[in-house]
Amino acid sequence: MWRALTRLFVGIGLTQCALFVSGLLIARLLGPLGRGQIASAMLVVTLASFVIANSGSSLVNLHVSRGANVLATSSNAMQAMLPISLVVCTAAALVLGWAGMPPVVVVGGGVSSFLFAVIPVQMGVLAGCRRYASTALLQFLPPGLYSLVLGVLLILRTFTVETVMYAWYLSALVGAIVGYLLVKAASSRVSPSSVRVRSASSIRRRGLRGLLSLHSPLESFRLDQLLVVSLGSNSALGYYVAGLSLANLPKLLGQVLATVVPARLSSSPGAVKSVVAAVLAPFVGGLLIAPLAPWAITLLFGGQFNDVRVVAALLCVAGGAMGSRKVLNEVLRFKGQDGIAAKTELAVSVVYLLLVVLTYRVWGLLGAATALLIASLGSAALGGLFARRAYRSKGAATEAGGNGLALIWSARRG
Repeated sequence: MWRALTRLFVGIGLTQCALFVSGLLIARLLGPLGRGQIASAMLVVTLASFVIANSGSSLVNLHVSRGANVLATSSNAMQAMLPISLVVCTAAALVLGWAGMPPVVVVGGGVSSFLFAVIPVQMGVLAGCRRYASTALLQFLPPGLYSLVLGVLLILRTFTVETVMYAWYLSALVGAIVGYLLVKAASSRVSPSSVRVRSASSIRRRGLRGLLSLHSPLESFRLDQLLVVSLGSNSALGYYVAGLSLANLPKLLGQVLATVVPARLSSSPGAVKSVVAAVLAPFVGGLLIAPLAPWAITLLFGGQFNDVRVVAALLCVAGGAMGSRKVLNEVLRFKGQDGIAAKTELAVSVVYLLLVVLTYRVWGLLGAATALLIASLGSAALGGLFARRAYRSKGAATEAGGNGLALIWSARRG
């Protein structure tokens, strides 16, 4: 367990460094406006890829970890995504065209929406095979290559909004190709099994049904960024994502821990302490990073971004809560109650929408960060309560599935 986590944490560190480098270069060379324009275009592609990936990645990690055929499961997941991708990729290209992007950026956005969706599925398959080093490599490769190409653009003095987007698309293509090779290599090392492979239609139905319950709309649908650019401007979004970039570390920590949890629970369903640590780690990480955020903003992005120093601190704590929520989602999924939090997530999202509309008009970006923090804490707390109830309802009253003090209290009772 700990060896796997160490490998994945190395991947997190490298990924975060790559994200910092790319964000730093864009912010310093293109300023808040250019940073906001790129963030807006990336937002469209990211949302499209999330919807596509969710239709194919449902329980792939868990199925493979329980012995399902690797290549067959991976193939069915890809087939599950195809019908959705045709619609969503076209919609993404139309939105980019409406936003005034060049034709190459528009077409590339549509294609890369599918490529970026393939990578999470490949990571899930690799994690299910317990190939954690390969999982970490695949997680790091796209942002790492992206940062490297940005450095080349800087040297060649061709650093523009369009060339930055081309570099991002290239990272998606290379990542998907390498992911395919890693999955194929992992499958050759796994013994054949008689475990039933889920059909493409079954994977797609399960994924779309859990679109809200297994993912927080606040993060997965980027509601905060959508509202900032809608209520403000591209420049406002440029400032906001600069502060948000520091919150990526606890969020990525939660993502990696959530990848490990299903395999851990499938081999040892009573692994209470491991689940407790996995849930608490992202939030504690966010709390530790928050005091350093104001200093880091000035150091990394320059004085023109000083207005978002406090915003960055609040977003780091919110990022920690989101990371904890990722782990709790996997706990609920393992207990077979992946739809239990759907109504809660919708309710929290509605509350966030109301809060951000009110607070943004008064406090601007500070109000948006405050609203995100409140909503993220609420979502994680309610997710913990549902997870704890799920364990108790299965006759495991001594096992902990909640968050924070509820998790620790349940573990102590056991």
